[in-house]
Order: sequence, then C-alpha cells, then structure tokens
Amino acid sequence: MFKRSVGLLNKHTDYRVQQLQGKVSKFAMNKIKLEFVKLLSGPSCMPLAQCNCYYRSSYRLPCKHVLCQFDAIPLNIIAKRWLNISALSIIQDHAHSIDEPKVDPTLIDANLRKAILGLQGLSEKLKSDQDRELQQIESLKKNAEVNEKRVENFQFPSISVDMKRRLKNIKRLPIAIEILEEEFKKRSETDKKERENFKKD
Repeated sequence: MFKRSVGLLNKHTDYRVQQLQGKVSKFAMNKIKLEFVKLLSGPSCMPLAQCNCYYRSSYRLPCKHVLCQFDAIPLNIIAKRWLNISALSIIQDHAHSIDEPKVDPTLIDANLRKAILGLQGLSEKLKSDQDRELQQIESLKKNAEVNEKRVENFQFPSISVDMKRRLKNIKRLPIAIEILEEEFKKRSETDKKERENFKKD
C-alpha cells in the first residue's frame, strides 16, 4: 500500500513538490508527502478556519486542506523553521506569506468559559480530596496514639542474667570430659546388667 502511494506521489506530484526540493528539511518533506497520500486517498477541501489538522497546528506544515488549494506548493506556506538556510534567504526576500486565519472572538470567549468552569470543578475536587486526606491523617494519628499507649502498657518478661552472661534458665553446654564421663557411666551400667544376666543363666 505504502509503495503504491509513493509511486503515485512520484508520478503525479513531482511537479507540485518541485519548488520545495532541496529547500525544505527531510522531515518536513516526508510529512508533506504523507499529506499528499491522504489527499489522493480522499480529497477534501474545507475552509482553513475550520481545519484543525495535527501537522498544521503542531508543526505548522501544510495539511491536505492547504495542499488542495495549490497546484504547485509555494515556499511561503511552509514555516521558516523547516527551511534550509539557503531557502531562508530566498524567503526573506518574499516577505509575504499566507496569514493564519483569525479566530473568532466569540469562540475564544466560549473556550475561556469552558476552561474556567473546568478549573473551578478541579479546584472543588481538589478541596474535597484534601479534606478527605486530612480526615484520613487525623484517624491515623489517633490510631497511632492508641497503639503507643498499648505499647507503653505492654510489659516484656523480665530477663535475669547471671555473672557468666548467660540466661539463668538456659543450661550451659557440656565440655568434652563431661561427655566422656557420661558415656563411661552408661557403658559400665550396661556391663553390670549383662554380667547379672550372665550369672543368672
């Protein structure tokens, strides 16, 4: 699809873009070619006062509504920031350019009213949100105070430490000699039992 549209551009619109070749940045040329593709897919000429196209409002590049009004695109309809330096000197000689349509003051007033009403609604919402947050903070503070009182009243079990830095209720570990002595006692007891059993038989 894109290759076909580029082919159509090359055949049908080279003469329309010829004045811009080498004088406009690549970005601007690509966007203008995309607008040509849109124009070829569905031509629509509407008054410029009603046009709110993205490239025209954001980049100040001609959209399909501007392109349909010209056979060959003149340099003076492209914003100066998209022109190469050599093209800028040419344009400065031709100081006239297409002026943007003036906006109706009633539209400005209506837009301002909408914006003011929106801001008032936002301020009321912010106030209600702030009140809600303050109430939550106060409830958290009360809970924290209650928890602090509970912690203060909570008593930990008393721990007694003897002189050897060991808790009194914990046995010390036996040393190797004590372990050997216990094993000897167990062996001697088992030996005695075996002897007694042997004597009985």
